[in-house]
Amino acid sequence: MRKNASTGKLNSAQDEVKFNWKMRIHLWRLMLRDGSKCCGVHSNFLSTSVASEHLVKAAMSPRTPSNLNELLSMLTSETILHEPGRFVIVNKPFGVSCVGYKQKNGGVFPESRFDRKNASEEDTNDDIQRDSHSRNSLTIEAALPFLAERFREPNLSFCIGLKRYVSGAVVLPASVRDFGSIIESVQLCALPEYGYHHRALAICVGKPAEERGKLSGYATFETVRDHSEYVFKPGAKAKLRARAGKYAVAGEMEYRLLASKYGCSLMDISFSKFGRHLPRLMLTELLCPVLGDSMYMRRIVDIDGVATLIPPSRVYRAKRHPMDSSALLSRLNISQADIHTKLPLFIHVYRSLFPRYGCSKKSKQRVDLVASAPLPAHMVAMLKCVEMWDAAVRHLNTVAEEDSPEKRFASEGRF
Repeated sequence: MRKNASTGKLNSAQDEVKFNWKMRIHLWRLMLRDGSKCCGVHSNFLSTSVASEHLVKAAMSPRTPSNLNELLSMLTSETILHEPGRFVIVNKPFGVSCVGYKQKNGGVFPESRFDRKNASEEDTNDDIQRDSHSRNSLTIEAALPFLAERFREPNLSFCIGLKRYVSGAVVLPASVRDFGSIIESVQLCALPEYGYHHRALAICVGKPAEERGKLSGYATFETVRDHSEYVFKPGAKAKLRARAGKYAVAGEMEYRLLASKYGCSLMDISFSKFGRHLPRLMLTELLCPVLGDSMYMRRIVDIDGVATLIPPSRVYRAKRHPMDSSALLSRLNISQADIHTKLPLFIHVYRSLFPRYGCSKKSKQRVDLVASAPLPAHMVAMLKCVEMWDAAVRHLNTVAEEDSPEKRFASEGRF
């Protein structure tokens, strides 16, 4: 059996469950259909050779709160679900960290690195480090006391979240039991029979050689001059563990090409780990770095008209041969420098799966919590700029239908 973010008890009436799901899908479709209104531009403008200036501006200006009051307003007004006494699912905006600092021992999960020489050694390549003068005090964690008061959940806490550069749903447990349920569910995502923890849409630069596939390997470090950078080792297994001094995180990703235009691709990706920039590294390995991901876009260069991935140690010398983005630059009417400095990362986790949520180990019933979040306005705008909005709508509608109780009752007997 499967329940979505609107979960109730396992044995609730199927008719009520189906009605709730129909309403959810109907509202999802309304959101997709009305997405053009958020940018104030009619879709007829998309047929021109240059995208609307208004759309381009919206795509390059993600809505990011500037103070705690704005963050609280966004989190409360866009709350996905509040299950009293159990959890609150919030829609984390782009550019907002969950905790804003490196968590000790990797947070709620033990370190998954291999051959770590010193367990207390700090990574030099993490997104954010705790600092007494840090400007990154605008976090989900900082908002917790106010959210707890707003939802009357005194035990509201943070468990796991998303990276600062990613938008999507974050489940905040409101009880010790649900805190444990989140951890147990995420651990199950390491097993193939339960599926990946996250599904995301990414607008990428370039096009993969295959329309769909699976990539696995390890993310590790490579020394570049006086610092370290992440690199991906595809297909690497035990031999990587034997390399002393290398820290590695294993992971895999399934991908599917949904559309391609103006030198960009819309990719649906499924994965379970964000550690060591794994999804970003794996997309770069496919020669399709995330649009706006300057760090990894620079690793793809044009050699005799062929997009080629180079190691980070060669990026500086190859900066005069960037990957060909001429079609996109013309479409957006921006410069080569703009594509590296003025664009946010266009990646959004639209669905997070928590398998067997709250189920005891002895229970034979399967109840999954599925937390879904709508696309942010800046990503909608960019999808329209590159004329891939319709493809995104079709795909998200298909996913919503696949999660509907009618199909699950018929095929798997679960909701």
